[in-house]
Amino acid sequence: MQEQLGKRVRKRINILIGLMVVVAAAVFFVVGNQSGLENTAVDFGNTEDFSRGWYYEENGQVKYVEELPFTAEADEMIFYHKLPDSGEEPVVLSFRNRQQKVTVRVGEKCVYQYGGSSPLRGSLLPSIQCFVSLGIQDGTETAVIQIERTVGKKIMLSEIRLGSQGAVLMGFFRESWGIIFFGVLMVVFSMGLLAGGLVLRIRSGYTEYSMFLSAGMFVLLSSLWVLSDSPVMQLLTGSSEVVFIVSFLCFMVFPIPMFFFVESICEKKYRGLSVLKLLFSFNFFIQVFLYMAAGVEFYKMLPITHILIAASIIFTIYCLGKECRRNRSFYAREILIALFIFMATAFLSLADFYSNRKDYSVIMRLGLLAYALILIVISFRKLILSGEERAKLKVYRSLAYVDIMTGCNNRAAFEKALEILRAREEESELAGMAMIDLDGLKRVNDTYGHSMGDEMIIGAGDSIKKAFAGRGECFRIGGDEFTVILKDKKLQEKEYRRLLEEMVSAYNDYHEIPIRLSCGFALLGTEKRDVDALYKEADRNMYREKQKTKDKR
Repeated sequence: MQEQLGKRVRKRINILIGLMVVVAAAVFFVVGNQSGLENTAVDFGNTEDFSRGWYYEENGQVKYVEELPFTAEADEMIFYHKLPDSGEEPVVLSFRNRQQKVTVRVGEKCVYQYGGSSPLRGSLLPSIQCFVSLGIQDGTETAVIQIERTVGKKIMLSEIRLGSQGAVLMGFFRESWGIIFFGVLMVVFSMGLLAGGLVLRIRSGYTEYSMFLSAGMFVLLSSLWVLSDSPVMQLLTGSSEVVFIVSFLCFMVFPIPMFFFVESICEKKYRGLSVLKLLFSFNFFIQVFLYMAAGVEFYKMLPITHILIAASIIFTIYCLGKECRRNRSFYAREILIALFIFMATAFLSLADFYSNRKDYSVIMRLGLLAYALILIVISFRKLILSGEERAKLKVYRSLAYVDIMTGCNNRAAFEKALEILRAREEESELAGMAMIDLDGLKRVNDTYGHSMGDEMIIGAGDSIKKAFAGRGECFRIGGDEFTVILKDKKLQEKEYRRLLEEMVSAYNDYHEIPIRLSCGFALLGTEKRDVDALYKEADRNMYREKQKTKDKR
């Protein structure tokens, strides 16, 4: 009945939360559309599509570019376009440049150059977003873009935008919102996983920390790889070469944390995963050495990394498939699904890299995001399930040392406590011991039944726990026998007795059958006695008091 009531209450709370969300959305919509205040957004202006009207000369003839992007097999090409009147505002030209030398002139004046100086190593130029400041134009000048290829066989002129500096930058960020959102989301995910892994590592007993750390590193490296392969990082850092190198380095190492993650969910240890980790590590160091020492371009060594990634995907599928068949592992099945998604997007990305037919970066980002989300779900699910198992184990262990009826520690716990006190006799906080016996239990059992006797035992246990709370550990060591290991060295025997009598009196005020307790104390004092001597003395004192009680009757 109570469980059903709880379910109804939770259902109503969920309905109320849903209504609050709907009401909040309605308020935002109404205020946003009917607000009487002025619009406070900054107007950066609009950019103009400047992709049409470009022309070039070939064999003495003028040829117009029909549409951008435009590609042609050539070592160098020069494109022309008459600039419009910009009024009193300076304008900026913006376009994507893919690993080419670029020079931009207005008339005879050079206003922009990229690739005039060589990179630190090699000759390959990073792909960048070119922002060319043209100044104020009166409609009489001509823009000249000279492109010289450094890799491949084709020249490429991408789409071009024209506008004020603020409008061009805002337009660029609007066009890049997808990759910015992806980057922020992935970095947040990775930081959360890494922080969770560190917390679990610090807290003993949590073996899932390796899963969180490896998932966090994979998400972080893969997000850095994607971000560094886009013009956003170039714009934020101002160093295209550093971003370019970071992209290659992240691409070479991002699979390694994935191997650790797969190892953490597989029951069987696969040596092939360790071999792959070594191969990727050697590939990283060898390529970096060749780049720094011999100036070998990273892109020329990319096929080796691609082959390693393909081999690792095949072997990982083999390992996870084996886990699914043998152990019906939920985790292995989910990672297989994520891996197939990632494979599909990676295949499209490779097709783009080798053929340059279409831009699959959006699909690649979505694939990585789906993969990261599945890793996060798996990590937290395993943590939750492991936490439940640990909680159960903790309960089972506590039950082994707890008396179910009274909630006091049991005989096994008492014996263990004695062992600890014997081992740490010099360092212990032992103040003394008390032996307590419940009087008249047999008579109550015989007269009123065992249920009433059990109630007396529970009442005695509660009274003893309350009396010695914070002052000692309470144990039920027999049917009607209790003992307390005293910890408060400031209290004397009469004060301990007073505390116990107050609790017993409070219990008796609300129960028909009162409880009576016989107590024996043995305090450490100035004499040096071990725990066994105190236990025996307290036991003797308890029996003396019990005998006195019988003699009085």
